[in-house]
Amino acid sequence: MRILLLSVLILALASTNTTSLPNGIGSTSDGGCYCHGASSQAATITVEGIPSNFSSLQTYNISIQINASVERASEDSGRLGGVRVLISAGTIFSEELQYLENGWTHNQTSNMQRVWNLSWQAPQDDDQIVDFTIHANAVNGGGGSNGDYWASSYADSVGINYTGETGKENINSVIEFKHLVVAFIGGAIFAGAMYFVVKD
Repeated sequence: MRILLLSVLILALASTNTTSLPNGIGSTSDGGCYCHGASSQAATITVEGIPSNFSSLQTYNISIQINASVERASEDSGRLGGVRVLISAGTIFSEELQYLENGWTHNQTSNMQRVWNLSWQAPQDDDQIVDFTIHANAVNGGGGSNGDYWASSYADSVGINYTGETGKENINSVIEFKHLVVAFIGGAIFAGAMYFVVKD
């Protein structure tokens, strides 16, 4: 029974890390690209074009690039990377991204690149702060999570008529505390199951 329980746990943990999603990723990656393992300092995101201050309905061109040295898989599908973009206001226009579950993500074609270009139209109300959350990964084309890297970037743009306080700093390649908690819990469950199996 304990061996069966261990097998189920292993399959459950593995299933969250081995699914390739070349057609885009939805809200399951709003907190990061967990299906490609843990966030890694081996990857960084470069974002250009997000304005420090925006004007009502103005359009801004933005580029996103994931930087990482990835060894290609032996069975290489040609896929290079993926992206998930979340904004608190405004609209994104891009031939390289699709709208999916309240965010924007790569499609099957743009999964073959590590640079994505988009246009952001600012909201009509320019008395607010717009938050940008960007998760991107660099993959080795193998279809699983081994050898892949991902990172996150956070930024904000302040409307020209915003009168509140600011002071929020942009953060790139952040390993959030919740990532460590998830990893710790998963490791503890696995270690506990292994203990009972070895004990028997």
